[in-house]
Amino acid sequence: MWACALALFVVVFLSAPAAGQSCYAPTALNFTSEAGKLWVNGQRYYLKGTSWFGFETAACTVHGLWANSYTFFLDFLAAQGFNTIRLPFHLELVLNEKSPNGINYGAGANADLQGLNSLQVMDKIVQAAAARGLLIMLDLHSFAPDQFMSDGMWYNGANPESKVISGWTKLLQRYKN
Repeated sequence: MWACALALFVVVFLSAPAAGQSCYAPTALNFTSEAGKLWVNGQRYYLKGTSWFGFETAACTVHGLWANSYTFFLDFLAAQGFNTIRLPFHLELVLNEKSPNGINYGAGANADLQGLNSLQVMDKIVQAAAARGLLIMLDLHSFAPDQFMSDGMWYNGANPESKVISGWTKLLQRYKN
């Protein structure tokens, strides 16, 4: 599972567009790993991250959007020196169109999220994070909202390996460019 998370981390970092453009040139960055250490272009890279939960809950979006805009939170994280955000999500959100709950669209806050489904909201957050130089690490946290992986496996009888791979493949396809 770590390999999938790292692959998505690299894919999202290298390819998330901002305002119709790529923020990063894939040919300019060389990620390597050695003895548990991450290197970018030969320099030791330190993750300074936080977790922005919510996509794994029944809200089907990051929490806090009832109080402030997603750009407010991203600006705050960038200003505080963070460079990575973990976004946990549930598999149903990826495989089935879900509607986000608890977003305040008033007074211009999050107005660009109104009418979007949960994955489209995630797209906006990934794009805005990339524009600020923030990396996204996607985390398949559960199969359904407000549940947690408790049987020690990343798949089960109700959610076979093929379904989980399908979800990850959908995200990889979504963020490949």
